[in-house]
Amino acid sequence: MWREPVLFGVSWLDAVDSPEKIGRYVGELAGRDPQTTASLHLQMAGEMLAEFGHREQFRGHRDVWEEIEQTLLARMLASEDTVQDRIRFGLSLGLMGDPRPETSIDPETRLPNIAWSEELVPPEEGFLMGSSEADDDAYPDEGPQFRCKGITTPFFMARHPITVSQYLAFVKAGGYGDDAEPWWTEAGWEWKSKEKITGPAFVELGVGHEAGNHPATGISFYEAVAFCRWLREAGADDDRLRCVRLPNEMEWEFAARGVTGRRYPWGDENENLVERCHFSETGVDHPSAVGLFGETGRAVDSGVNDLSGNVLEWTCSEWESNYKKYQGKWDEDGDATRALRGGSFLIDSSFVRAAVRFRFVPVSRYSSFGFRLVSSPSEGPET
Repeated sequence: MWREPVLFGVSWLDAVDSPEKIGRYVGELAGRDPQTTASLHLQMAGEMLAEFGHREQFRGHRDVWEEIEQTLLARMLASEDTVQDRIRFGLSLGLMGDPRPETSIDPETRLPNIAWSEELVPPEEGFLMGSSEADDDAYPDEGPQFRCKGITTPFFMARHPITVSQYLAFVKAGGYGDDAEPWWTEAGWEWKSKEKITGPAFVELGVGHEAGNHPATGISFYEAVAFCRWLREAGADDDRLRCVRLPNEMEWEFAARGVTGRRYPWGDENENLVERCHFSETGVDHPSAVGLFGETGRAVDSGVNDLSGNVLEWTCSEWESNYKKYQGKWDEDGDATRALRGGSFLIDSSFVRAAVRFRFVPVSRYSSFGFRLVSSPSEGPET
């Protein structure tokens, strides 16, 4: 009940240009030891700093910005607080500016700072893809299970989905401007022009979608591909950036399930799912900061985060209704229905199994849709 009056009071201090008093107020709100302060107090302290100033303004009082920033990060990644509070810590941190380099852009190149997995190399004999007939939870499009040998070159996968901060680098580079046509496919540019798309949808999605360390959401397949094509050109001097693209279904599933086709990225255990990934039962109806679940939700072989829950991720694979005579066709062009993977904050736990598949037309811009990158330097850049 007192949250709004407190924010109003701080806005008045901001209006009279008193950052020192704001810093003192925030410091008192956070308490002498922010590591043990009430979660709501800490969240509000972060919100206040994000809304009413920038880092340099608050150096004079306990270096309060850095103190709140580091505490939000530590408590977001730890498991002592509830998952709901950790998600809110991540939101406050994202509004302030997450200090983790992999959530933002390189300060020199102004390009997305991508944290990559180790090189992922499927064995010559392939890996298990899909679900077996013995799995009562499997959907028909997950079968029949087969040994996939369709990945022909090693690849690296981004450890996180592309964040708001990283996607905005594409926007600021003119990604939606009149001169951006070379970065878009023919079908994508036609859609953008016809629908008068002038920017990403997440800017209108509200709380939880605008924080810099959260996945960029409301992104269509066409926009995700345009981002990749821009980054290949802008990052042409970087061995990995010049070869970025969306993962295909085979690469996504291998990164999430390994050789043996485990049930979840972390293994076969389904206990305490809310401590491992963000889905509807978490009770927070917006995405969460990337990497929030840390090791507990990370893929054990690839070290990739957020492959279960948070946001559904576009792949470049054209949709096939099942794995019988699976062709594994993938590309960036055309208007074919595409496969998405991963579950999201909007859907329940039955959809966070790593074998679950989704399909949507490439113009879809739902609030739970995002994407991540892969790079395969030995394959060479896309043309």
